[in-house]
Amino acid sequence: MKRLIAAMILAAGIAGAQDANQMHYLTLVPPSNTAAPGAGVDVSAYKGNARLLADFETNTEAGYVATVTFEHSANNTDYATITNTAGAACVITKSGAFTNSVPDGLSIDSRRLKKYVRAVVAQTGETNAVSAWIVFPMK
Repeated sequence: MKRLIAAMILAAGIAGAQDANQMHYLTLVPPSNTAAPGAGVDVSAYKGNARLLADFETNTEAGYVATVTFEHSANNTDYATITNTAGAACVITKSGAFTNSVPDGLSIDSRRLKKYVRAVVAQTGETNAVSAWIVFPMK
């Protein structure tokens, strides 16, 4: 009987741990050809090392350049570019002709983020679909 109780407690602990580690995907820019900034997303409820991701539609033009700049704001009005601990801007750039099957990404400690996060897309040359999102390990 003690083994059964111990097994049940262990199983409950494992199930609980799995629930605590579900990934949370927040869309910053849905797949779109527009260059308008995405709306600010409240990320204050999330924690852990987040991943900023950008996905670019396949491109055949050699002169193509696309940039996704990740920004944050305390009030959802005044935005500034997110920087990592070294002070480098959180920007993802894709240029030239490419076939992209995996999103490009950057990691950031969520404690560095202000309450709202958004992505701004800029493109030269062709206008291809670009999407951006942020992934958190915990809520």
